[in-house]
Amino acid sequence: MKKVLIFYLSGIILCIVTMYYVLGLKNFDIKIPYVYTGDGLSTGMFIKGMIDNGWINNNKYLGAPFNLEMYDYPLGGDNFQYLIMKLISLFSADYAVVMNLYYLLTYILVFICSIYVFDKFNINRVLSIFGALLYTFLPYHIIRMGHLFLLGYYLVPLVVMVILWIALDKRIVLDYSSKRRFNIIWSKDTIISIVICALVSATGAYYAFFSCFFLLVIGIYKAIGNKKLIFLMRSSILILIIAIGLIINISPSLYYKAIHGENVETSQRSALASETYGLKIVQLILPITNHRISEFATFKDNYNKEATLVNENDTSSLGILGGISFLALLFTFIFYKNKQKNEISKESEVINTLGVMNISAVMLGTIGGFGTIFAMVVSAQIRSYNRLSIFIAFFSILFMLIVLQRIYIRFVKGKMQKNVFYLVLILIAFAGILDQTGSSNLAPFSVVAEEYNSDRDFINSIEEEIPPNSMIFQLPYISFPEGEHPNGMGNYDLAKGYIHSDSLLWSFGGMKGRNEDIWQRELVKQPIEEAVESLSIVGFKGIYIDRKGYSEEQAKEIESKLTLLLEVEPKISADERLVFFKMENYNKETKNNYSNIELEQRRKELFDISKYRTVKKLDGNLDWTFALDLSGYKVVQFSAFEDLPLEQYSISVIKNNEKLEFDDSFSAPNKYSYRHWETPKHFVISIADKDSGWQEENIPTDEDIKKYFNENTYKIHYLINFEMNEEETFKVDE
Repeated sequence: MKKVLIFYLSGIILCIVTMYYVLGLKNFDIKIPYVYTGDGLSTGMFIKGMIDNGWINNNKYLGAPFNLEMYDYPLGGDNFQYLIMKLISLFSADYAVVMNLYYLLTYILVFICSIYVFDKFNINRVLSIFGALLYTFLPYHIIRMGHLFLLGYYLVPLVVMVILWIALDKRIVLDYSSKRRFNIIWSKDTIISIVICALVSATGAYYAFFSCFFLLVIGIYKAIGNKKLIFLMRSSILILIIAIGLIINISPSLYYKAIHGENVETSQRSALASETYGLKIVQLILPITNHRISEFATFKDNYNKEATLVNENDTSSLGILGGISFLALLFTFIFYKNKQKNEISKESEVINTLGVMNISAVMLGTIGGFGTIFAMVVSAQIRSYNRLSIFIAFFSILFMLIVLQRIYIRFVKGKMQKNVFYLVLILIAFAGILDQTGSSNLAPFSVVAEEYNSDRDFINSIEEEIPPNSMIFQLPYISFPEGEHPNGMGNYDLAKGYIHSDSLLWSFGGMKGRNEDIWQRELVKQPIEEAVESLSIVGFKGIYIDRKGYSEEQAKEIESKLTLLLEVEPKISADERLVFFKMENYNKETKNNYSNIELEQRRKELFDISKYRTVKKLDGNLDWTFALDLSGYKVVQFSAFEDLPLEQYSISVIKNNEKLEFDDSFSAPNKYSYRHWETPKHFVISIADKDSGWQEENIPTDEDIKKYFNENTYKIHYLINFEMNEEETFKVDE
């Protein structure tokens, strides 16, 4: 027990020392978030929302004059990670401190779980620490700074351990008795397996989905290979635990959608996005971007410039050691055959299982692979298959450790040889970590701290000037989540207002497609005089502008109009990026212009969202024409309504209570597209021949099409697309 404790403590200390140098913790300020841009801002917003509101589903400080409800964009799949941060927040209510501590904790947790699994499979303890360091400091962990919840991949080693237990026919979950019955086994390892799977269901939908995939693959592979159903039964039970756990975690969202209906603007994903964010083998083995060696950095930079579909998958690099191990594992599985098939060792069985999972991961994740088929046939919600790289990395590193251990056992005999072996191992570990971590310092640079402090001081000064619970309207309008980038501005930059305040209510953060978002979306289309009066009547106390979202001329135009209208000079941040207008004097005038009864009536009118929505029936009275004949289905079209929104996902088409999906490529029946770029504009729908009764290769007439739509109920739901007056509006062209 003492030796085990020393093993873990020495490993953790070594991990912390490595963190200190790799992450540049010498310059790290725990009160300044380690990332202050992009998805890092949304993560900070979610963490602060959890601290301020008790949990993650509601935030009363965002989406003013309503609030933010996160049910359409469920965060429950990460409940376990939020729970850890909730515990940290008991000691500090500063979101930046909580986020930073959890970020640092992910490294330690990944390291501990890795050496635990390596030790379970009898890997030499020095080799275990070596492998755990490589896995902990993968490019995936270093580069994906904004995706904090993806950095919590510490359960990946543990779920791989459970899968290997199944492959090794370990007596977990179920056993097959002599009476030909399956019996549940409540052993220590069974409980460990169940707990791990339950936790996996609460540490990210991607890790849960990938874990289920590998459990299924190995369950089927071993059941067929050994002609024993029990392998598949064990896998299936653990898959069921993960699936049920995930459903429970996101059940508030499922209930909300059942009551309020599907939000097409947040739920729609293109199946082809699985290609865009797919896994690329070349990226697994190429050096990381910004490599420490200039020749490697240039080589990778040239690839990034010339290759297509380079995005977040750039983080999937395994490093030189991981890349070599990945290729060696593929080669071993494909070409190596164990001569004594009836006496396969435990070690060989582990290698074989790792090989199966490795090649399965490639087949699922690669661009044009089975992941795309899954997205097209089952669900497009899982699209970033490049994230399989974190599983592939563990397969490869464990395989490398097994090979190194074989070399150690076979060739390293004397004390001198052991010392040389360990010295070489240390040098390889040092080189491997340098290779994987690149040349950039990850701690906040002075410029990040300067921007953070400037924003904090500016927003705190606003908070001092206006009463608590005052509503602030933010410009430019940006939808949430995954919104626009006006003028190159970050789509979560408006979250900075909330992040730095304690008592103010901010307009940013209304859920896209719901009332809080529609209200703002339509408000900013009004002439500025009407929009400001509406804000005043509703009760807003100020207007906050991020100049980054406009050109210099546009920002000046809006600010000059607001200065004249509100009769007040704006407050400007130290870096001259943020601007704030108080509405105190203007609000007094508004109250003087209306009676209390009139104000209440105007408020009711302003909060009436129904006037922005419309539902129309697609029947035979429209000018339907034939467009395209495809295998098993046909594509038809009509001249589109003039008030349709340009955003495809703002449109919902319902056929006999079944929702159609947007797909301009029309890869299958029951798809729609609003082709607003055509002249004239067309709305296009694909119809299965079996539904329409039209024969294969038989072109329906216009009358045939009209008859079909008279006999079948199609309805289109959408938000009316109001044209904006470019001269008098909050929102101006980019």
